[in-house]
Amino acid sequence: MNGRTGIYALSALFVGLSAVGCGRHQRTIYVPNQTAAGATTPSQPIATPGSGTPVLPGGTIGAPGSGSVGLPSSGTSAPPVAAVSLEALPGGSRRVASDAREVAVISLLARNTTGADAELSSLELRAEGSLDDASGVASARLVEDVDGDGRFDRAIDRAIASAGFTTDDGVASFPLREPLAAGASLRLLVTLDLTGAGRVNDTLRLRLEASALAASGPGGQPARTAVLESAGATLAIGRWVEPHLAFKTPGDGLSPKAVVDTNGNTHVSLSQNYNFNSDVWYSFFDGRSYSPVFDVSRSSATSWNQDLAVEGGIPYLAWEAWDTRFSDYGIRFARFDAGNFSWTQTEDVSGAPGVAARIAVTGGNVHVVWAERGATTAIKHRAKVNGQWTAIAEISSAAFSNGVRVETPALVVADSGEVFAAWAENGFGTSELRGRWISPTGHYGMLETVASAPQQVERPVLLRDGADLHVSYEWGGEVYLAQRTNNAWLPGNNVSNSIGASSESALVVHGGAVHVFWIEDESNGGPTSTHVAHAVAVGGAFSKPELLTRGPGARSYPTAVSEGTRLKVLWQDWSLGRQLIFNTWTEPGGLEAPRAVARPGAEPDRPSGVRARDGALAVAYALDAGGNGEIYVQVEDGPALGFQAAENVSQSATGSYKPSIAATSSRSLWVAWEESAAAGFEVQIAERTPTGWSTPAALSSATPAYAPALSGQGERLSAVWTERVASGQHALMLRERVGGAWGPAASIAAGTSASAWAPSLTHTARGDRVAAFEREERGRREVWVATVQGTGVQGIRVDVAAVASSSAGQYAPRVAARGEEVFVAWAEDGKVLVARRAPGAMSFDPPETLSQGSSWSVDLAVSGDEVLVTWEQWQDNQARPT
Repeated sequence: MNGRTGIYALSALFVGLSAVGCGRHQRTIYVPNQTAAGATTPSQPIATPGSGTPVLPGGTIGAPGSGSVGLPSSGTSAPPVAAVSLEALPGGSRRVASDAREVAVISLLARNTTGADAELSSLELRAEGSLDDASGVASARLVEDVDGDGRFDRAIDRAIASAGFTTDDGVASFPLREPLAAGASLRLLVTLDLTGAGRVNDTLRLRLEASALAASGPGGQPARTAVLESAGATLAIGRWVEPHLAFKTPGDGLSPKAVVDTNGNTHVSLSQNYNFNSDVWYSFFDGRSYSPVFDVSRSSATSWNQDLAVEGGIPYLAWEAWDTRFSDYGIRFARFDAGNFSWTQTEDVSGAPGVAARIAVTGGNVHVVWAERGATTAIKHRAKVNGQWTAIAEISSAAFSNGVRVETPALVVADSGEVFAAWAENGFGTSELRGRWISPTGHYGMLETVASAPQQVERPVLLRDGADLHVSYEWGGEVYLAQRTNNAWLPGNNVSNSIGASSESALVVHGGAVHVFWIEDESNGGPTSTHVAHAVAVGGAFSKPELLTRGPGARSYPTAVSEGTRLKVLWQDWSLGRQLIFNTWTEPGGLEAPRAVARPGAEPDRPSGVRARDGALAVAYALDAGGNGEIYVQVEDGPALGFQAAENVSQSATGSYKPSIAATSSRSLWVAWEESAAAGFEVQIAERTPTGWSTPAALSSATPAYAPALSGQGERLSAVWTERVASGQHALMLRERVGGAWGPAASIAAGTSASAWAPSLTHTARGDRVAAFEREERGRREVWVATVQGTGVQGIRVDVAAVASSSAGQYAPRVAARGEEVFVAWAEDGKVLVARRAPGAMSFDPPETLSQGSSWSVDLAVSGDEVLVTWEQWQDNQARPT
């Protein structure tokens, strides 16, 4: 790792901060703010970067120069020797397009710290991350950041030199002849032009090595140089989260279809091979999680290749069912019966061999189309109007005879309530997509030619976009898109435009634009490597395609939905040894570049943050002040207003450690911590009101007492900690402040034959206090939860139970509540696990494993409907926040 440890906030969704570094060098505390989608702002440190202004005991900011950079000063007995320092200024992660230009990736400050003039002669920066820098970076530029704002402005900033990368993770070398006068400083930026070759979620960071800078002084003699901070911001390609498993299936998950209803809920159907049988299954995503998959077809026949439609929040399904005889196959149908909260009995729709069913629902009437195979091929249609099935009708062209394949139908409901069907007809030198309008009650319009090509056209997919229709299709190994507007079909446009084979498209309207997804084959005769690709219509053209998946594996059957601000795509994925349903999505918003809260110089440690009800952001931390720990708090009254001077809360002569901060509904902030008292550690607490901090007071009733955790709800403030009791064990203690006064402390868990350690605390929506903790008995530690209801020591009810039993040790739990749901995350055997307790339930659901090893320092938070778990992950011989 770097020689400097940093503590960073991992998400703009919550204020909680986690230590993500190790080592005993200088430390810096940063905190980001959330901005509008994708926006970033320059770093705004509390102290000017490079000024050497550490926070000192007493809440003051040290004078410039009080933090030495280790550079020798010029003497009086020898000619002056120039000394130049170089520092990478704080910068946060950013997401950029793979072909973005003039991306500022690292901000530098060079300072001549002596009385001798100097000249910068060269600068080297090494690239690191998963992006192939040689192919992904077109060029790098070094510019003077004239206005010092951390952003590149072509009209203001001065270009100095250019360079490039010839190998992955290589070095960009900038030749320089840049003067730097005695005592002067120079703000620099490195910008990159990207080529577009990067994959979604590829990363890139530029790093300064110890020998990165070369400079000369008077007479051309070498100048002394030192590199202070060594790394810049991390760039991530694209706005998509890392692809991952959408939901669990007992067997292989195949060919998903997803539809969003008018309430914003996502319905998903899939085929699943399980116990040597294939059935059609269904799952429901309510914005928080997917429901367990449910078997809809429930048949001994092979059921698959399903299609899904939703109207009024009710899902409808049609699929192929194959009996044991090869010739006995047809189209089946079922819908969800909300009254009985179950799926209806399966109905036979086709009555004869049929494949590739597509379904649409309008005004409660069901329409199903399919391809019938026999002596001739045809597209058939049947409607269920007012609960009764109409006669089966052929809707494909009667002008074609044997030798013309009629196949792969598509179906969509137009804004008029009518249904439009399209299909492919190939043969006798003619390849066309044809279509026909169908009224809500099953009356047929004239045939239309949708698209034509000199070669075979395949697999149309239809999409409604207001009064217009769109159809995607395959021709010549590419994906095309055509539009029907003003009652006429326009020529199709090549969307994929790639070297590899493009197929299996999916369409969705999101943010007012049409998005196209498809499968891109990059195997090129080697191991199977098919990927999910994406492009969006922009100003009458299409964006450059981006690949959303990486690495070997077979992906197929993409399906896409728009979930409000989130664009989501699911697909069938065989990259982990069996077929699974994966998904990814674009995440709105983003993290601003981190801003310094406490500058290095006195070992800031153990940050704890809270957002007050009035919007103020407060961060508490411990500071090693000359071997004696103190607790400091810094407050920012509004977004990007800047943190106020550090305030010494503990004012201790004995040592203060491990702070926890909380806010009540008034302006008050509360901080509790471990205090090294004469009789052993005790828990102390202080309150910040508009008039200042109160004198610290003991919260615990005995010593030793450790690890306080605070949680505020309204004007109630609750505190838990561990305290040694008469049995010699450590009990979990609770004390609360209600109505402006503190009640007595009460033991709520452990303390008789077992000890409690490392507590975490939250409130549910109705006011229950939930504390998660390590319960140690006979050397074994498990995560337990104590739930407290009621008020007052005499009036509370406490329920204590294990979260999940395990033969491995369970450590460092964190707890959070979403309404009445309770979530607990912890580290176990090097893995991160999380479990959920449903509202009203007494026990937790079986835990889910989020990581597979080398994981620790778990944190957990809830923001709105989202639950966020973060942890440290040891990767590439470094601890990385995940």
